[in-house]
Amino acid sequence: MIYEPDVVFTDYILFFESIILAFLLNRIKTKKIQLKKAAFYFYIFLGVASLIGGTVHGFFPDKNVFAAASIAIN
Repeated sequence: MIYEPDVVFTDYILFFESIILAFLLNRIKTKKIQLKKAAFYFYIFLGVASLIGGTVHGFFPDKNVFAAASIAIN
């Protein structure tokens, strides 16, 4: 059951968009390698954060349950 479908879908769309933009950005030829790397990693981390955020908001509505599950894994 998805508890907050609007948040889940927008976060997952942001994930796909960020990953696509990161790889398109990585294909650009430029002399500013450090700036390109910084932008690439920004979009990768934005995508990963939105994927995790969408999953947490959609499938773990009770924060205590998620905290207990994450402690049990460690």
